[in-house]
Amino acid sequence: MKTTLYIKKSIRERVKIIAIKKKRTVSSVVAELLSKLIEKESPKKQFTYTSVKYQESDPEDEFEYLHVTFSQIQYEVFLDARKLFKSSVSRLLFMAMEALNQSSVSLEDSYRFNTYTFNKKATNKTIKLIQTWGIP
Repeated sequence: MKTTLYIKKSIRERVKIIAIKKKRTVSSVVAELLSKLIEKESPKKQFTYTSVKYQESDPEDEFEYLHVTFSQIQYEVFLDARKLFKSSVSRLLFMAMEALNQSSVSLEDSYRFNTYTFNKKATNKTIKLIQTWGIP
């Protein structure tokens, strides 16, 4: 699936540098960054009823388009992550790059997931949502 992200020029350039260093495509680096962010942050995520958040504008940094290609499974996972995190996919990439800068995410270990589940349990007047990313 081909898609386009609208991101800060500085982020786009950093993703390209990582791709060159790792001898990988930009799309595969973006997919791995997003996957790592989801893997690390989704267990902490609480469901909230807020609107989708986008990247903050920065007068010192231009925005550019980044064209990427994801597999069908990756595309669906990232769209679901968008809903879970209430953030645009471009903002998720920004968050992943920030986590990479803080060394809380590493591209060295190549664990990738393509399975996830959402389960709903209702008891009395309470609804419990359970999310599982990766192999349960």
